[in-house]
Amino acid sequence: MKGRRDFQSRTGAEEGRVVVGRLPLGLRALGCLHVRGWNPLLLFVAKGRGVGYGENIFMPPEYYHPEEPVAKHGQVLPHWQQGEVYVFVTWRLADAIPQSKLRKLAEHRRIWLDLHPQPWAEEVEGEYHRRFSNEVDRWLDAGSGSCILRNSEMNQLVAGALHHFDGSRYELDSYAVMPNHVHVIFRPLYPHKLAAILHSWKRHTARQINHILGRSGELWQERYWDRLLRHPLHHLLCRQYVRDNPVKSGLRKGEYSVWERSFPYSDSDSENVK
Repeated sequence: MKGRRDFQSRTGAEEGRVVVGRLPLGLRALGCLHVRGWNPLLLFVAKGRGVGYGENIFMPPEYYHPEEPVAKHGQVLPHWQQGEVYVFVTWRLADAIPQSKLRKLAEHRRIWLDLHPQPWAEEVEGEYHRRFSNEVDRWLDAGSGSCILRNSEMNQLVAGALHHFDGSRYELDSYAVMPNHVHVIFRPLYPHKLAAILHSWKRHTARQINHILGRSGELWQERYWDRLLRHPLHHLLCRQYVRDNPVKSGLRKGEYSVWERSFPYSDSDSENVK
């Protein structure tokens, strides 16, 4: 199994022992979790940093480490990159959400951020996403705006751009191209930066789509949302969200594009394309 790390040296936890402590937000109800290629395993988290099962406790290096430095950029809500750690990114079409809703949300978020300066504990980060990120997701899934990515040619164009530098600038994990937004999970590969990767995807697809549709002007909203993945269970939950998003939004075949690589801690090397 790749990605094994000496968890004991980081936390003082005794190997093979379930450390009683706070489970990550959203995982309190999870006990046995079945992963393709694994037997059902009882997973647990010690101090929010490491994942263990059976005789092994480890912290895969592909996930966020609170003790290690993070590169930040952006003013309103800084975008985080920690080396080659997995990141879940969402961006949307410029007309996907009415400006009146965005202004109201921005004001509520400004007040909340003033009361909750970063860095955040995991519970605080979870509260932020419940209050703001989840609200935006609901608006997007309602299908507002032009939804030009509902066209199969357009969503396949975006999917092709996501695969273009896979393995050289980043390692693509999974994505869903929805009618008015895009979800992607990936790992930036050194020395490439998160912001540059997003800029490349958006610039290329905007030029191509505008040319095909005979239109001009802004296609994508300038900002994007991102979140570093904290551990394999967080990774699995995010993957499930991406995979299920088109079905839960009631989309028909051809109105979206979904892809995922085999999970990095399974035995399978297969890939799925939908």
